[in-house]
Amino acid sequence: MRITHALVLVALFGCSKKAEEAGEQAAGAYVAKSVKEDIAKLKEAIAKGDPSSAKFSCAHLANIDTLEKADKAAAGELRTLCTKDLYLAMIKVEVEKVEAARKAKPDEEVLSECYNAMYDYAKDEMEKAKTIDLAKDLVARFEAACPPKK
Repeated sequence: MRITHALVLVALFGCSKKAEEAGEQAAGAYVAKSVKEDIAKLKEAIAKGDPSSAKFSCAHLANIDTLEKADKAAAGELRTLCTKDLYLAMIKVEVEKVEAARKAKPDEEVLSECYNAMYDYAKDEMEKAKTIDLAKDLVARFEAACPPKK
């Protein structure tokens, strides 16, 4: 009788394990499909010069472990887009706005464009990702147009 119970438990455990693996594969496939769609959105937004319109696509980084298992290439591409390319493009857009404002108002001591939440956000994200060195020229341009207050 005990052997029968043990065999039933082993069979149930084996089925449970297979069901769990199937569930993980299905979740991975869903995340990978969704990420591929958002990668396309990210690339398009960056190319159009409107990178901030796609910043929420980087929320997929929360599922990067699941994505790594399902699609390593997509995980690598998402990681690059969301730690470098997107924020670099955001900084570039904001620097160009600040430079245009400075050119239009060269004698203005304080430009409202210098108080720029999007620039600060993108710069902070690159600092967290330790990719800020990629934006050092853009940061220097921003600071030239908006000298830090003393």
